[in-house]
Amino acid sequence: MDQTLRAAVRCQQEYARRNDIPWGLSEAAFSERDPRGTYHYRAFGVPGLALDPHISDKLVISPYSNFLALLVEPDAAIRNLAVMRKMGCLGSRGFYESCDFSPAQKPAHGNSEIIRCWMAHHQGMSLVALSNFLNEFSIQKWFHRVPRVKAAELFLHERVALSVRVETASPRPAEKGRPATGLRRLRSRFASSAASRSSNRLSRDNAQRGTRLPNSGTPPTPPEPLNRF
Repeated sequence: MDQTLRAAVRCQQEYARRNDIPWGLSEAAFSERDPRGTYHYRAFGVPGLALDPHISDKLVISPYSNFLALLVEPDAAIRNLAVMRKMGCLGSRGFYESCDFSPAQKPAHGNSEIIRCWMAHHQGMSLVALSNFLNEFSIQKWFHRVPRVKAAELFLHERVALSVRVETASPRPAEKGRPATGLRRLRSRFASSAASRSSNRLSRDNAQRGTRLPNSGTPPTPPEPLNRF
């Protein structure tokens, strides 16, 4: 897990270096607005780390992403926050929401637009990460004192297997080319179901047509037996 966290931060840094911007891409508000002037919000990230192949290629960095990286690479995160502060991303209530380097409208000065708003959950994440950094993981320690969490804590210390034995069973020569038994049953069941549906449909059609008796009300006379001689 530690290796994964460090690799993700380094991928963020490398992607930002190639685009000549500060690093720290995550979901955030960006420069597009609705008719009421409210910023739009969506997920951003490094394409190489994304599970979604249609992730946006917009360059939107967020200060709270750097606060979350304090526990992984603190020196790099502090330097990056200092760069964002020089860019004007620090306001009266803390760092602004984000900085859009691919804005919908070209700004009057520079090549980016600062999204001058604050989101409570991003500010909260920043404060928790900063508290863990300054107070030796105080929030994590407090969280792991909860009995329910403590009961499952051993899973975090479980070692990953270095190798896994894989066994493959090849089919016997006599069974090659024959459909699986389960598939045969499946086909048989489908065939029976289709035949049943066809029979029910035929009975329903006959019932709708009906066989009317003569108006006299007497049953029809049965046919005479054939004379064999």
